[in-house]
Amino acid sequence: MKVLIAGGFNGAALSSAALYDPVTNTNGPGAFQHFVPVSNASISDGRSNTLCFGEVRAYTSGYRNAAIPNAAPPTLANVCSYTGTFKADGEHVEWVDGKLHETGFTTTFGPNAKTICNISGQDYLCDWINQTETTNFPTSGAVTSRSYHPNGVQASMLDGSVKFFGHDRTGVEIVQRVLGRLHASGALQELCSVLVRQHLALGFMIPERPLDRRAAYRYALATRPYALPSIVLSLGDRLATRGARTRQRGLRRHLETARELATAIVELGAVPPRLLAPADRIAAAIGLEPGPALGRLVAALQEEQAAGAIATEDEAVAFARAFIATG
Repeated sequence: MKVLIAGGFNGAALSSAALYDPVTNTNGPGAFQHFVPVSNASISDGRSNTLCFGEVRAYTSGYRNAAIPNAAPPTLANVCSYTGTFKADGEHVEWVDGKLHETGFTTTFGPNAKTICNISGQDYLCDWINQTETTNFPTSGAVTSRSYHPNGVQASMLDGSVKFFGHDRTGVEIVQRVLGRLHASGALQELCSVLVRQHLALGFMIPERPLDRRAAYRYALATRPYALPSIVLSLGDRLATRGARTRQRGLRRHLETARELATAIVELGAVPPRLLAPADRIAAAIGLEPGPALGRLVAALQEEQAAGAIATEDEAVAFARAFIATG
């Protein structure tokens, strides 16, 4: 997945923000870990939902070796204040031995995050690493996945699928800005924002076929109340890519997935469904006070109902008790 370009890598492996502690020999979450084999069974989110490789920019600048004890993850507002030893144009270009700034990236910030630091009057797009992996000090950092695409980055998942992250979010920002300038109604802005934000989701579901009720529910919930228009837009977006070299099999799979998903969504009925019992009654049955935890429980119960995993009030209470017990 890594391609050497102009002396530097344009692809890197996912690491976590809390990368490695050589004293305790522990790693943060992530598919690639220091000195620890990662099995399929340990990928709790599933390989299709777990990042593997992503684009990075060769010759990115950055700070290293600040050695801040117990450093909190930086934010876009304060990352430049963490400082360290500054190196211009030094990320993802060196001969590699597996260090974060050579072959890795983190998800501390989203794709193409604007981490711009002013050094001696000049602005640099910077990464930050608290300590490189050559000492007995824990390694952590914010090494962002970046590309020269204007609206996102390409990344592969552990199942081998490739996705393009970021341009849906940027597209929504553009839609809202343009429609706001045109004084479009709030309803039209909401419709267009949902369609643009979710227009890639159907394509990502193709490897998951056959689709179950849970997958259909999650799509319907993310696109409500425009689930079916979203499917139509996804088809139009896919068909617009047709050309002399287009593989008909890919188009056919997209169409079949769209038909399968639309049928499943219609069969779901109301999204989200009405609970099998009032939320306050379920909460009272398990001794749960009103608050954010109850909101999370209600959302989980609605998904379980839609998926067909629970069908009675007793099953709902049993699920609620297990859900709260596991946090």
